Amino acid sequence: MGRPLRIATSDLARAAETAWILADVLGAGVRADARLREISFGEAEGRTVWAHLTPHP
Repeated sequence: MGRPLRIATSDLARAAETAWILADVLGAGVRADARLREISFGEAEGRTVWAHLTPHP
């Protein structure tokens, strides 16, 4: 199996820093992409779909 050519990462600092560390070890390039940023799900954050769809008493 060959080495990766490029690592895709969020453009946020902590993700990009990790990607550059891995890229250095693996000999790969890095491509930052804002579309890979984390998103917030508000009240649904951390809940399963089932828990979110089930009515609460």
